[in-house]
Amino acid sequence: MTIYLASPWAPRGETARLLRYYEALMRIYDGLVVGVSSPEEREAAAALESLGVAFTYYERFSGRHAVLKLALEAGADYIQYIDMDRLVRWIELRPDELAAVARQVRTVDSLIIGRSEDANNSHSRTLTETERIPNLFFSHYFGRLMDFAAGSRGFSRRAAELVLRYSTSDSALWMDAGWAVLVKRAGYSWDYTLVEGLDWETADRYRDRAATREEQQALADEQDQDPHLWLMRARVAQEITRYGLLAMDLPLDVTAGSTPQEEHA
Repeated sequence: MTIYLASPWAPRGETARLLRYYEALMRIYDGLVVGVSSPEEREAAAALESLGVAFTYYERFSGRHAVLKLALEAGADYIQYIDMDRLVRWIELRPDELAAVARQVRTVDSLIIGRSEDANNSHSRTLTETERIPNLFFSHYFGRLMDFAAGSRGFSRRAAELVLRYSTSDSALWMDAGWAVLVKRAGYSWDYTLVEGLDWETADRYRDRAATREEQQALADEQDQDPHLWLMRARVAQEITRYGLLAMDLPLDVTAGSTPQEEHA
């Protein structure tokens, strides 16, 4: 059964690293589809064209929907969603772990992929402290302590079709908790795994290599001094919770394969 990577990309200097590690990725996955944040990102588009990678442009916060849809159109049986900046760091530093997770994706309808304690601690407190509330809330709902906001998720074809059908494309934050809720409510199989490879990617921006832990810590210290970032991340956590709660209340009919997502906006 085929497994595809589905990766939205707002380029911040990752092009050379993607080109460097593309062959390693293709030893793990059957294909890669990408959503690019703007037609103005010509370097990224040229790199994808040179690799023969299918891509599309997306507007505002619709990248996660766009790449899942593109992977389904490519014929994927299973899909692993990963934000591009996290993807290049993961394949650079921990390719064996990424390959193991790709194998695990094929075992369930949805694999929720969380950060290990060490990976979580590499992030700024603006992230870890604000994400704590939605993580705890939805962990109670699922009956298992989990990290929902790590930027990667596995889907079977039917699970991907489900989450696209019952969520709108106006916010990427549907994925963090809402998509997991929809899969659970549908009675589809799911599992959870912890990884090291989703440690903090933000410090990698515009570097030719993955940032060190010291470089991550320096950026975290800087960001944690910014009250505006705390406010922004608190609002993101609120939206993660809101979309998860919305997914709990949607009328759900897993036999109605043609239900348009717009009806549930």
